[in-house]
Amino acid sequence: MTPKKIQGILPALITPFDNEGEVHIACLKRYVRHLITKKVHGLFICGSYGSGPLMPPNQRMQVAETVAEEAKGQISILFHVGYADLKTTLQLAREAESLAIDGLASVTPFYYRHNRQAIIDYYRRLIDATPMPIFLYNNPKYAHFTATSDVLAELADYGLAGVKDSSGDIALFYNFLGEVKKEGFTFLIGSQTHLVPAMIGGHMVVSPGFPMPSQNLFCRFTNSANGIDIRKQQPCKKRPMRCEKLRAKESRSPFIMPS
Repeated sequence: MTPKKIQGILPALITPFDNEGEVHIACLKRYVRHLITKKVHGLFICGSYGSGPLMPPNQRMQVAETVAEEAKGQISILFHVGYADLKTTLQLAREAESLAIDGLASVTPFYYRHNRQAIIDYYRRLIDATPMPIFLYNNPKYAHFTATSDVLAELADYGLAGVKDSSGDIALFYNFLGEVKKEGFTFLIGSQTHLVPAMIGGHMVVSPGFPMPSQNLFCRFTNSANGIDIRKQQPCKKRPMRCEKLRAKESRSPFIMPS
């Protein structure tokens, strides 16, 4: 299977669980079908909102298999396989090769504080281990490491396919855009509040972290981007900010479905 291009709006999919802590498969299937009807372009699965760091590899595979089965190739799927240890990350990456997904993402190794070369070696090993496109998931809030533009450029030259930047630092994101010269490299911004600034920088791949009520807004905004007047988008920019404020106040992880 040829991976689809990662583009447009890829919501960070929330993973529903039952009261026993198992993935609520029926709810997950309905959720995926719902988001597809909202015209999302893809899904980012098993990341922070998806409770990926809380799940053992078999549960993450269960989520990926279910999402791929429900999506039926209609949208792109970016699967987060990163763990604190490289061995588990590589194991899950190799298992994921059998699925109808379009790329693998890994957060920088966390818990311990790693130096620059350790981070580069981690991603080189991951790139070498699988033919799947590999994305660096830059999430300093949880990983305690901020990928710099020179690290990203070096890894892009080695074979990295893209970056999902959830740093919340638009200046860093602009540095990524300026430093990485690899043709076809995908820059995915992980904050809906930076949709307009990212677009000003010539970029239109977004992974919003508030997938339910805001998808129609994000998809309409992205699909009409050609020839858009940025000045007219200020009211649109305020809506994602209000969604973000609501999310910060009400969000709960993991998401437990009521009995």
